[in-house]
Amino acid sequence: MASVKLTGLDDLKRKLRELPKRVETRVVKVALKKGGEIIRDAAISRAPEDSGLLKKNIVYRALSAKKGQVGVRKQAQKHVDNPQNRRMRRVGKRYYSDGPAFYGRFVEFGTKNMAAHPFMRPAFDATAPAAIDAIGKALLEGIDQEVRKL
Repeated sequence: MASVKLTGLDDLKRKLRELPKRVETRVVKVALKKGGEIIRDAAISRAPEDSGLLKKNIVYRALSAKKGQVGVRKQAQKHVDNPQNRRMRRVGKRYYSDGPAFYGRFVEFGTKNMAAHPFMRPAFDATAPAAIDAIGKALLEGIDQEVRKL
């Protein structure tokens, strides 16, 4: 009768438990960025080019490891030191306000004085399948790389 002794299983179990965290934090974020950049590029190409400011301010932004957003850039600002902000304990904390291309929503949806000229939604509708394919490919490649590292 033959006997076999396996060693290193505890190390393998630990590495397999770490894999979902690594996939979520690295691989998913990179994959979402690749899909978001496809949609962003389509929105830039469809945006009206009066001054070029709107096109320059269309960005992809990672909101978390699992969420991303394509939209018009917002401007980061800090709360000033005044009695109300001291009372609310937010002096120096960051908040986001409309950026220089704030009018992008007026172009997209229109106003009572201006007809809508959508560019974001058509860009999403036209490129969603390609973005999903890019996300899927990036996920497969990233997971394979992470498994090889184990």
